Amino acid sequence: ASKGPYYYDADNGVLENKKDDINGYGQGTKTEGGVTYGDYYKDTMECKGQIIEVTIKVPEKVDEEVKVGMEWVPAGTTK
Repeated sequence: ASKGPYYYDADNGVLENKKDDINGYGQGTKTEGGVTYGDYYKDTMECKGQIIEVTIKVPEKVDEEVKVGMEWVPAGTTK
């Protein structure tokens, strides 16, 4: 299986291989010292109108877990 990156299409609820036709849906803006949420929203991050990029890291050993990464990236289109 491919490791990505994939792009989450919120309008259709699916992961896509390309971000070209995905509308931006992020609502988070810089919090300027306010509430942050792990690595998904940081106080210096502007997420409004962006989309989530998903990557998958396959473990090197059988007893290790698959790691899924998510990051806000610019959208292919914006609403």
